[in-house]
Amino acid sequence: MFEIGDLVRGTKESDGQYEITNSAMTKGIVVDIGPRGNILVRVLQHQCGVHGMHCVKPEYFEKIGHAEPFEAAKFQEALSKGKDKAVEYLLSADLSYADLRHASLNDADLSYADLSGANLRGANLSDTDLSGANLRGANLSDTDLSGADLRHANMSYADLSGANMSGANLSDADLSGANLRGANLSGANLRGADLRHANLRHANLSGADLDFSCFPLWCGGMNIKSDVRIARQLAYHFCRLDCENEEYIDARNALVQFANGFHRVQECGQLAFRSKSQKVK
Repeated sequence: MFEIGDLVRGTKESDGQYEITNSAMTKGIVVDIGPRGNILVRVLQHQCGVHGMHCVKPEYFEKIGHAEPFEAAKFQEALSKGKDKAVEYLLSADLSYADLRHASLNDADLSYADLSGANLRGANLSDTDLSGANLRGANLSDTDLSGADLRHANMSYADLSGANMSGANLSDADLSGANLRGANLSGANLRGADLRHANLRHANLSGADLDFSCFPLWCGGMNIKSDVRIARQLAYHFCRLDCENEEYIDARNALVQFANGFHRVQECGQLAFRSKSQKVK
């Protein structure tokens, strides 16, 4: 019945079902469709000025249009009326492959936006909500994403070289195949992030949380700026290998004391020195 990108409004029948996504919502956009047919609607225009995302039943809404392709002239016109108008235009447009170089969209709500393939080089997206956004293949080089909310965002194969992502929340984000060369990820939350095949050469991960993430073990995972917390974490995992090679055991025993400083050692267990005849339990 509905497709992602459809523009909708609440019908009179929705008044008895929903407090916000009812007939007072004059414009919303479908950003996702659930497995049971429910739709996730972002409120774009509301008579009471409220916004937000709501999962609703499609039968209480009617289609009033579909997201139009992004036009730079219309974006600039909206921007001249203020950032809120610019964001409103962006949320009702098809942003895939849009040219948003050097755009100032800090502190905006762009959650679940489809920005796949968009050019955001040098844009200001600091403190912006991009949770659940599709940024696959986007150009985000030299972009300011400090403090941004990127939880569950799809950033696979995106160009994030030189980007400032300090303090950003990237938990459970898909960064597989992304170019993060020289990016600043200091203090970022990368818990559960997928970093397979990501290029992290010369990236700054000092203070970042890598728990439960997928760390790239290829040449793109070398020359990373780290702190002792991450170094202990990697050393601990190295020491927990089931390897009976004598050279490995010598190297492991030399690292044991350092690796026992791992921040999850109480949960994972204290390491002990191994003799060359000792089997791993």
